[in-house]
Amino acid sequence: MSTLLSSFIYFYLYSYLHKQALRRRQPPPLLSSPAGIGGMRADPPASLKQATGAQTKLGAVDELLIGLLAGVVSKGVVLPISAVCVRQQLASDESDRDHHAEQQPQGLIAALRAIHKEEGLLGLWSALPPSIPLALLPSLTLYIHTVLLRVLLPARHRAHPPGFITFFIGAASNALATLPLYPMIIVKVLSQSGTYRGSQIDTLKKIVHQRGVQGLYQGIQGQLIKGVVQQGVMMLLKQRCVQE
Repeated sequence: MSTLLSSFIYFYLYSYLHKQALRRRQPPPLLSSPAGIGGMRADPPASLKQATGAQTKLGAVDELLIGLLAGVVSKGVVLPISAVCVRQQLASDESDRDHHAEQQPQGLIAALRAIHKEEGLLGLWSALPPSIPLALLPSLTLYIHTVLLRVLLPARHRAHPPGFITFFIGAASNALATLPLYPMIIVKVLSQSGTYRGSQIDTLKKIVHQRGVQGLYQGIQGQLIKGVVQQGVMMLLKQRCVQE
């Protein structure tokens, strides 16, 4: 549910904001008189047409800002579901401490009650601060994908690259975007699990103090594998759908 809602809200809002930004960037339409000298139609020169058509793309900063805004909104909506999911995944920790009784899997209502009891209603959004930089991940991945496509492939192959190239570039772009943001993923999960309380900086300091710098990248292998497969397959399917 979290994945479906997050993806739908993100791409819907991203597409809407992208269209609105392009509309604002486009210059006003050129007016041409219905009849020129001798009844001939007076059209604008071709050079002027090309100049106005060149204003239909957004810069890298605009793309990232739109992606950030769409990501913050989508993550803000699904954070309560994500918090419940993390609590259910970590429910076995308490049973490990108590060997006399086997704990049953924690249900949705039970997880919500536990979060509300410990942190109040705002506990469902305790991971919002570390989620804000993570909102950059989708747009940063797409931006790196565009850069890699432009750097690695000649212009004639960029529209329809081979399948294995599409998968490789999609996987590589996700991995490169995940590496600098992964510590925030750790902070987000710890915030939702209730393990650490305090600001992002305090949590990062505690992780480094207890586990060293490598603690900031604990479990990154699984995250990279998941992202590589997900992004690579997604870009491959997107290319096939466009071609057909």
